Amino acid sequence: MKKILLATAAVALMFTACKKDDDKNTTPANTWTVNGTTYTATSVTANSTANSLTAIDAANNTISCVFTKMPTSSGTYKIVESASASDEVTIGSTLATSSIYLSKTEGKTAEVTVNGTKVSIKVPEIWAMKAASTTDSVKITADLTQTN
Repeated sequence: MKKILLATAAVALMFTACKKDDDKNTTPANTWTVNGTTYTATSVTANSTANSLTAIDAANNTISCVFTKMPTSSGTYKIVESASASDEVTIGSTLATSSIYLSKTEGKTAEVTVNGTKVSIKVPEIWAMKAASTTDSVKITADLTQTN
């Protein structure tokens, strides 16, 4: 009887120790997605002069998160078309195909984390419009952490 109880307890413990990841919309770290295509950053750099966090991949595709001032503390930033307040960020992506997209979504926020001198940002799915177009729009997501 002891063996059956011990075996049952061991099996129950195995099932409770496993964690199921239900969030299938999670973007892997240092990647961004434009219109369903995922890009993986080879570097993510902060530029205090341009007040931006920019990721670039091996094919020279980029995504930039532009602030009015580089974040010095963690917080929530409103995603806007053109950042003008200290709690706003503009998201832009330039693809090697010369397609440039700028954030158009209103009412969504990005989570910014500052850990020492490193800045991270998680951008939920937003709409972006191709530059010089009124009809060509795409969805963008990002999860970036400064690498240098």
